[in-house]
Amino acid sequence: MNDTVTIQTRKFMTNRLLQLKQMVTDVLHPRKVIVPKTEIWEKPAKMYKTTPDVIFVFGLRAHFGGSKTAGFDMIYGSVDYAKKNEHKHRLARHDPYEKKKTSRKQLKENKNRMKKVRGTAKANVGAGKKKRKCLAVSWRLDNRRSKDSAATLSVVIMQIFLERINKQRTF
Repeated sequence: MNDTVTIQTRKFMTNRLLQLKQMVTDVLHPRKVIVPKTEIWEKPAKMYKTTPDVIFVFGLRAHFGGSKTAGFDMIYGSVDYAKKNEHKHRLARHDPYEKKKTSRKQLKENKNRMKKVRGTAKANVGAGKKKRKCLAVSWRLDNRRSKDSAATLSVVIMQIFLERINKQRTF
């Protein structure tokens, strides 16, 4: 009984900018339904004298009638190049990348907070708010649309006024 798995590569290409070798892989597996990806990683690792953690296999499609599967291989120069250039979902399948898990409720709350803000301020939505001394002044600074001198002057006057009131309360 011949249960051996043969891996053939074609359309081999080296990409020096991304520090990788890319190719189309044909997996011949007679009398076997599927071949695990771990086995597909190990064979090119021996062929190209690398470790299986820098080999990424994707797009595997079985041919009609079975016994042949074709897909793509990417062999990176190091794990650092793989983490830098490879897609995150492929890294998650391969295990060097741990995807941070946020709950659905947090994602929805963050999305709804971002709806209330316009433009580049959306990047600062998750960071939190800065604490300010005076509530009235902070309200004025947040809700002010124009940055003209009259609005700034009124804010400064309001701040001085509130500081004097606070000093009178302490005596």
